Amino acid sequence: MTLHVYDKHSYNSLYELSEHDEGILRDNPRSDAGQDLLSSLKSANRWIACDCKQPMALMYIRYKDFHYSLVNHYEKGVHDPSRCRFFSSVMGGPKEVTRDTDEALIGDDREDAFFIFRKFAPDEEQDKAKVSSKASPSLKKRDSFLRIYDNLIESTYQNFFHGKPMFRSQLAINKRLFIARDASSEFFVKGTKKKLLDVLYVGKKGYEIAVSELLKAKSNIVDRERPTAIVLLLVDQLEFNKRTNTLACVSYDDDGVPSLLHLNDLVKPPVIEADVSLPMKQSCIVIAGLTFINKEDELPVVGKVAIQPIVGEGSICPVENAYERWFVLVANSVILEWKKRLGEQEKLYVQKPSLISYDPTHSEFVLTLKTQIKPLRCLVRLTTTSNDLVDLPADSFTNTKFQFVVTYDALGFKDDREKFVSGCITLLNECINRLHSIQYDRGAYEF
Repeated sequence: MTLHVYDKHSYNSLYELSEHDEGILRDNPRSDAGQDLLSSLKSANRWIACDCKQPMALMYIRYKDFHYSLVNHYEKGVHDPSRCRFFSSVMGGPKEVTRDTDEALIGDDREDAFFIFRKFAPDEEQDKAKVSSKASPSLKKRDSFLRIYDNLIESTYQNFFHGKPMFRSQLAINKRLFIARDASSEFFVKGTKKKLLDVLYVGKKGYEIAVSELLKAKSNIVDRERPTAIVLLLVDQLEFNKRTNTLACVSYDDDGVPSLLHLNDLVKPPVIEADVSLPMKQSCIVIAGLTFINKEDELPVVGKVAIQPIVGEGSICPVENAYERWFVLVANSVILEWKKRLGEQEKLYVQKPSLISYDPTHSEFVLTLKTQIKPLRCLVRLTTTSNDLVDLPADSFTNTKFQFVVTYDALGFKDDREKFVSGCITLLNECINRLHSIQYDRGAYEF
């Protein structure tokens, strides 16, 4: 009997679980290792298939009462009762039910299809100006490549921080990028019959594969469809040469050894919407779109590049400025300390919400304390712009009520990281203490 990781969208087994991971799920799924494994699989929208019988019995992952668990599918989850440890007469329902998954904070604004590059012109008279990405409708006019990345992060819940230790690891970040890539099977490329997963690649090796696949696709162009690929690259240092239109991307492995990749002959300058500028030395994701200018071209070009700074330290959550990055790292550390004091039925985490409802004038985070009765939330708003912020009611951001809203003046520290961090620690501890006291207030239980 072997367990397989299963793609519920394509109905295919992706790979077999190792004996070690299989043993954890079978014997001790509530251990830290078991919960981490189930959490990562659920983040990637994966199921588990058991080959104790044919067709394989399916199990999905449920998060309830602060624990992840395997649940047999209500219809396709019947195991071999004579030899399978996962057999149970108790089955799940027709939907994957999760108690309070914060969907209300995410909303229904996720896009499911994106334009990437326009088709070849009918007369085939192409020039570089016509190799452009077409923006799909968006309230905030955020760049389409950045919106693709935002949707992948939202879909895999990588904008949540639960107090797990964070440390610099290129391996951990690449793993998270592949989890995000797996989620792209839910999205489509407008104007084609392809899923985003079909054209999305990760890393330097993924870049080489993308070029190879584009060269193959070039010989089979259908209906003027422009061969396209998108590559997600983890980069630690960037420099753009305007004279040669070349973007130099330097990344460091876990031993500090650098590797260099040049994106040559960019059709247009890189898109940056965060509060950073080139050259830069900061962890970021470079989103490179590869295509051909003309049907007759022999090699693909970089038709577009977007740059998104990230938290780093093992996280690929996007940030728009240094204050957001510092706040996330501080909040995660504070939560890590509080976890030692909370009760077994209490969970604490911080979320960077509404990535897809991007607004450059706001830096906001939601601090949540989950209790047995209901989640209690505080909205923390960082003042990161010189413009006065409109004081909107807390419930105007989402359909979820906040117990209270606090505003923290990040600009007042003028890049003084030490004072900013110290202030964040004080603010977060006060917020958590207040949330903790609210749960004993009768009013906190009213829905």
